[in-house]
Amino acid sequence: MEVKTYSYCEVQLNLFSLFKISVFAGVFGGLAWALLLCFLSLGGLMHSIRFDNYLMNFITFPIMAVLISGSCSLLGYPLYAWYCRQNRGMKLRGIFHNPGN
Repeated sequence: MEVKTYSYCEVQLNLFSLFKISVFAGVFGGLAWALLLCFLSLGGLMHSIRFDNYLMNFITFPIMAVLISGSCSLLGYPLYAWYCRQNRGMKLRGIFHNPGN
């Protein structure tokens, strides 16, 4: 069976999918920010009294990012849905496979 791929797609996510992507980005964005602060502090390029507890940064930054990104996706979904209705969805570029349904 031949797998057909496409390079352009128009989609509109439902609320749950948008929330999942936002939370996923929030977790890894928070971890990346905590890691960056850790490296800058250990390298002597930055000194912060407020963020000097590295373990606490790795716990709280992802939690705060999830809360912020999740709430923004929930509150912003009506605007996102309106935009997608006006523009036939979001235009995405990449490698997309034939869904088969």
